[in-house]
Amino acid sequence: MPWTLFATAWTSLVCGVAAAVVCGLFFRTARRAGQQGAECWQGTLAECICVGNALALLFEVVAVYGVHAEAGEAYWSCAGARVLAVVLAG
Repeated sequence: MPWTLFATAWTSLVCGVAAAVVCGLFFRTARRAGQQGAECWQGTLAECICVGNALALLFEVVAVYGVHAEAGEAYWSCAGARVLAVVLAG
């Protein structure tokens, strides 16, 4: 299995988690401004991100699991890691 599949699956998961962190920061900014929920643009944007991101995170976790299950190896021993090391070395 090519290492690019592993990289793509893990990158999508990292981006999804980063979007959830941004969502939390927007909620925190709204609370510091003294507003709750969708009373300001930060809260409204955070709700939009959270709703879309919840389903996306589910698919991203399944993609990471599927890539590793198809490779037949545990997640910590990526099948493409050895190939990537050889390519980067020379």
